[in-house]
Amino acid sequence: MEKEHTGLTFRFTGWSDKWDTDCYTSFLVADNVPEEIVQQAKDIDGDSYCKSCFNVEVIFEEGEFHIGSGATDNGNFSELFYVDEDGGWCFMDYELSESEELAAIELAKLIISELY
Repeated sequence: MEKEHTGLTFRFTGWSDKWDTDCYTSFLVADNVPEEIVQQAKDIDGDSYCKSCFNVEVIFEEGEFHIGSGATDNGNFSELFYVDEDGGWCFMDYELSESEELAAIELAKLIISELY
């Protein structure tokens, strides 16, 4: 019996940047990643796999928050990426749900308000 995925949860990585007066980027660690995505990351990094290397990037610019995205190996776009042992961003085939996106943005708002 396969375990039902209940959604990603997020925590602050400690990495946030202020690019100019109205542009901020916050990186969040994604926890509770589905097992099939975990397996893809293990295939990438083998024994160097690290469960804390799943991330999302939340960007605030022009008065709005949004989630950063990048192309996966198959050409789809995804917001969830795995940072491999060489520091490369490997975008995974995963689309954030509306509730996951809102949770990530709420955490980023808190981070920005506390840091800047």
